[in-house]
Amino acid sequence: RARVALWTVIMVCGVLVLFGAGAARNLRKELIKGLDLEIGIEGRDLIAEIEEQHSDWTQQTNAAAFFAQESKNIDYLEVHNAAGQTLYRSSNLEETTAFPARDLDGPYNVRVDDQRIRFRVFQTGPIRFALGKDSIRVRQTLAGLASAYFFTLPLVLLAVGGGAWWIARRAAAPVKTIAAQAEKISASALHQRLPPPEAEDEIGHLTLVLNQMFDRLERSFDQVTRFTSDA
Repeated sequence: RARVALWTVIMVCGVLVLFGAGAARNLRKELIKGLDLEIGIEGRDLIAEIEEQHSDWTQQTNAAAFFAQESKNIDYLEVHNAAGQTLYRSSNLEETTAFPARDLDGPYNVRVDDQRIRFRVFQTGPIRFALGKDSIRVRQTLAGLASAYFFTLPLVLLAVGGGAWWIARRAAAPVKTIAAQAEKISASALHQRLPPPEAEDEIGHLTLVLNQMFDRLERSFDQVTRFTSDA
């Protein structure tokens, strides 16, 4: 019973770990997709604001003031003009370059102070900017899921182990009953038989086979007894 329960717990644990890893992977993909969607919305909103200005973006001071005002609700922002000059850079970027080393069509990750920041490059006219959002919500959600999962996993395994032990005990009970009753059948009590089976299963078949064997043993014993008496 202990081995049955142990192997059941091991197999269930493996299945649950694989399921949890797959669920976490899919959840992370969906969260990242949602983060990319937010970046796209903020990027389009900023493009609309830029196109309404009709400003001379060669004036770095005016450009820096404009983007400083517009970036209050943006986590990370770096802006270049057509000449590649930096018009504005969020203070939290410090010396980190938000733009990728090569042109990318979609979002990408940049490490800022050991934090993974999600960026995307946008362009409108002479203005090219990289807008980023912190993925801390993604990390917090996954961390919360992992904590809850590994907190409940031992409880689930304990319940599974207890259930497997109980099932194994119930499955072995008829065999123990048959063994105990068979031990009572001796040479002086060969007429005794095992109780008829309640169900037509493996245990019932075993009971019938043992009773047939006892029938043969009883007949053989009677023949030997009669032969000895006649001799």
